[in-house]
Amino acid sequence: MLLKFNSVFEGSAIVSFTIEAYTEMKLNLRRKHKKRLPSRPVEPLVQPLLPNLTWSMDFMHDVLSNGIKFRTFNVIDDFNREALNITLGTSITSKRVIRELEKLIDWRWKPSWVI
Repeated sequence: MLLKFNSVFEGSAIVSFTIEAYTEMKLNLRRKHKKRLPSRPVEPLVQPLLPNLTWSMDFMHDVLSNGIKFRTFNVIDDFNREALNITLGTSITSKRVIRELEKLIDWRWKPSWVI
């Protein structure tokens, strides 16, 4: 068996060495197959017919130019994309989230769903 050694074993050199060695020994090369996911049916997004039926909640974060990190807690009405609440802070606790949601419910009533 004739093996070729390259002086530098980097990326493509190792691959070519492996392919040459397997072909000389008459071995099968291992083939990598893509893992195929089943296709999902495309469903249109459902938009509420009235305001205050569904709200969406989300947390976002960013960093100021001086390195201070901050987070935002956003609540949006899905009917007209109105931002009902945007809470800023370096640390937003669960108690603060509950307090903000209770204030919103007092102001706008309770929605059917919160996403």
